[in-house]
Amino acid sequence: MRDASKPILKIENLKTWFKTNQGTVKAVDGVSFDVHEGEIFGIVGESGSGKSVTNLSVLRLIPVPPGVYAEGKIVFRGKDLLKVSEEEIRMVRGGSISMIFQDPLTSLNPLLKISLQIEEALQQHHSMNKKEARQKAIELLRAVGIPDAERRMNDYPHQFSGGMRQRVMIAIAIGCNPDLLIADEPTTALDVTIQAQILDLIKSLSDKKTMAVILITHDLGVVAGMCDTVCVMYAGRIVEQAPVDELFANSLHPYTIGLLSSVPRIDEAKTRLYSIPGSPPNLIDLSEGCPFEPRCQQRLPICSRQYPEQSVIDNSVMFSTPFPSTHLVRCWLYTDHENLQKGDNS
Repeated sequence: MRDASKPILKIENLKTWFKTNQGTVKAVDGVSFDVHEGEIFGIVGESGSGKSVTNLSVLRLIPVPPGVYAEGKIVFRGKDLLKVSEEEIRMVRGGSISMIFQDPLTSLNPLLKISLQIEEALQQHHSMNKKEARQKAIELLRAVGIPDAERRMNDYPHQFSGGMRQRVMIAIAIGCNPDLLIADEPTTALDVTIQAQILDLIKSLSDKKTMAVILITHDLGVVAGMCDTVCVMYAGRIVEQAPVDELFANSLHPYTIGLLSSVPRIDEAKTRLYSIPGSPPNLIDLSEGCPFEPRCQQRLPICSRQYPEQSVIDNSVMFSTPFPSTHLVRCWLYTDHENLQKGDNS
């Protein structure tokens, strides 16, 4: 039975940086959020906003060096994963927390049969013998909708279509009954029919197993249909977070509004789609101000000099959600007048 009140994963002020010859790339710069049991938590934003780095950090998959976990905590089931030993984090990877990567063709070993790649995780985390692991692997392939599973166990990754390879990745990810599944753009390069099947599969698995899911995507339509809570990232920071229905009905940050305005609508006839002006910032040379300020059409004088604190919107949670959630935004437009004056005079 799901416990919606207590987070299964708690990320606090996470900063994952990369040291380069040109300077320090602040790929993730002070990210905080909670994920609860059974919740589907969406993360959206442009390429380079820090979505994937945030979630690779959860499993400590960032190579050190050049990466460095400069600050923060990643608390899973009461343990800070940034402080546990390498042996402990290896048991978490693929066991309690699994990840579906963007490209299954490069994630699967092209030289090994599918059977070996699924069985490996089962033997590692559940101490199954070869026969038990093979039987479980066949059941997993059937569960993710691969026909003639027993015969296809002997095939190699190149013998599967893109959608089937993604199903194999899901089978590997759910094999050890993880408490948390991280899906990093799991429908990239798939046609819309296969996309729908993969997303339905992930959602049904979450419902059946009360498994928490972090879904990273560019597709706001996927977010609307899948997620309970969504956060919007820009330049390594979360600029807005809210229950998904509220975010779509009452988006506040100019960046979020720009993303939603860029989505084509069937009820509006437009000759040209809206696009956010400008380009994402260089993460090596960020100013003290809001990184979205050069692209923002509602910018204030203070925006170029000081980054706003997180504001809690009082009229938030217009829509019911089974998970504790509040509408949060980082923008001077929603900072009270007293603080704005204080910051503007600094």
